[in-house]
Amino acid sequence: ACDPYACGDDGCGGRCGPCPADAPACDEGRCVAPPAVELREVFTVGEGPDWIELFNDSGAPVDLAGWALSDDPDDPGKWRCPPTVLGPGERLVVHATGRDLRPEDAPWETNFRLAGDGGFVGLAWRDGQTWVDTLDVPALRADVSYGRREAVTRTVLLGEGSPARWRAPAEDAWQGVDAPDGDWVEGALGLGFAGEPAAPDDPNLPNVAQGRPTRQTSQLGGYDAGRAVNGDLGDFTHTFREDLSPEWAVTLDGAPHVARVVLHNRSGCCGSRLRDVTVTLHDGQGAEVWRSPLLNPENVLGQGTSGPARLEVTPGVLAHEVRVQRAPDPDLSGTAGAGNADEPTVLSLAEVEVFAGQGGVAPAVVTDVGGVARGLGGIQVRVPFTVDDPARIDRLWLRVDHDAGFAVWLNGVPVGAERAPPLPLPADARALAEGPQAINRVELDLTAHTGLLRPGANLLALHALTADDDDLLSAPTLIAEVIEVGDWGYFPAPTPGAPNEGEAFDGWVRPVQFDRPHGWIDGPVQVALATSTPQAEVRYTLDGRAPGPEVGAVPEGRVAIEGSAVLRATAHRPGWLPAPVTTATWLMASDVLAQTHESVLARGFPEAWGNVAADYAVDPRVVGPGDLFEGRYAASAVQDLQSIPALALSLAV
Repeated sequence: ACDPYACGDDGCGGRCGPCPADAPACDEGRCVAPPAVELREVFTVGEGPDWIELFNDSGAPVDLAGWALSDDPDDPGKWRCPPTVLGPGERLVVHATGRDLRPEDAPWETNFRLAGDGGFVGLAWRDGQTWVDTLDVPALRADVSYGRREAVTRTVLLGEGSPARWRAPAEDAWQGVDAPDGDWVEGALGLGFAGEPAAPDDPNLPNVAQGRPTRQTSQLGGYDAGRAVNGDLGDFTHTFREDLSPEWAVTLDGAPHVARVVLHNRSGCCGSRLRDVTVTLHDGQGAEVWRSPLLNPENVLGQGTSGPARLEVTPGVLAHEVRVQRAPDPDLSGTAGAGNADEPTVLSLAEVEVFAGQGGVAPAVVTDVGGVARGLGGIQVRVPFTVDDPARIDRLWLRVDHDAGFAVWLNGVPVGAERAPPLPLPADARALAEGPQAINRVELDLTAHTGLLRPGANLLALHALTADDDDLLSAPTLIAEVIEVGDWGYFPAPTPGAPNEGEAFDGWVRPVQFDRPHGWIDGPVQVALATSTPQAEVRYTLDGRAPGPEVGAVPEGRVAIEGSAVLRATAHRPGWLPAPVTTATWLMASDVLAQTHESVLARGFPEAWGNVAADYAVDPRVVGPGDLFEGRYAASAVQDLQSIPALALSLAV
């Protein structure tokens, strides 16, 4: 009798038969089941190259050498993978560019591309014959991917405030779960000590605003926001007079400790506009962390249209952005009625200087270890944590906020380092360099090391390092992820290399089509709206609003276009990605000739576009009641307008 799991030259006069379904591949005379590496997400149309995401769901490392990707169901071995080990729970993104490249330091590129209107994608085992996973990719909309839904549950195994033990560095074996630590000092994460904050009167503090990115809420002519950080007191910024809430802002590098902010006034003219000013500081998420009192209220530091040469504040906080706002003075009470039309509202700055030092680690320090650790170069840290069932963890990652460097072990095995000397570390080890920021963050994907975890008690060990004696920080966070995989869906926010946990849809609604071309019309017209997606509801607007499930009307037959109009339409189906808004503009020349400036403003159009005043009316001296030419031009005005090429732009105002 033949062994059903024998293949090739099996002693039975050749192959006994096809390998069984549970072991479909032939490997050195035995039928085997290839490891479970899956297709998890594909992208075929949009910004950037096409790509295919692979996911190792086997629970063990897989060497992809000789595995193949293909867009042809009859050619499983079309594009072979080079040697690389994909750890359990790890993802690999391969670009489908047709360029056939296998670089070591960049994404691989297949010898085929993916069709935007749908097609086949398959992953084959190293025998070049056995499919491991296949997918019929549907037609995709631009910048939408197709992937498996993934519900991610995250559990913080240890983090800020977690109990830990620490000591001055020694050279015994201390990184394992069972190593004795009874004489170590108890504390809570993060462990560290901070140096002295920057002093406002320190003459050596750098101006960290110069040359940094800036913005302002409006701009007159060429007086852009960058003029306030170019080091030149001879020029200035200038907002638009119609801007009733003017603001200027500069984004700093990181979050330094801001000791002093100086606002330099423009010279030669209009110094009184540096009044009723507020300075606010914000963190990296935009939250306000400090606010000044109202500076130079009612121009008390000036007289008439003159003002102070500078305003200065001393916040003394960590900040990522500095903002300057001016409150309007509509009655010109701050200048006793003096000043031109710009006086009540314009914010104008010659230069903004932000003097700051290193932010320091103080905000992240929970347990101060400076009494023992200052001058040592680092500390050794043991953090116990518990895992109920390591086999259920699909992804494990470690985030370490630190000062300069560290090395880290999981249950006694080294799993990562940053700016640390080679292992083993001596007791007097220091970081190889200072970190670029006061608090530096490193994220390590430890998914490949989940096999080190054990049910019950586990240990994360860190040797926190400093390059100098100013400050030290060890603030790790260890997070476990459990991923529940669902069916395939359409993702408007693709996630190459990461779980597909965003909003997903069962399909995408095709755009609404209009049966009449837009452009010039001589009279009222009727337009039919339709989408090719079944069970989708069409909605439209004629007032400029973006239509949606609760916005706009459902067409009852054809839509009447009575004159110049902007028709916007979309379509929705429950559980599907809605159609993009389709917009069409029809222009009736007689409407254009009759419109007035006031009638257009009444429809919500702005009085100015940037710093250019709007003019929406045809000159009444040429057409209309003020005609000075006895109808010479009015008689052909309709045909004249229609002879000009028209471009319709749909913009938010």
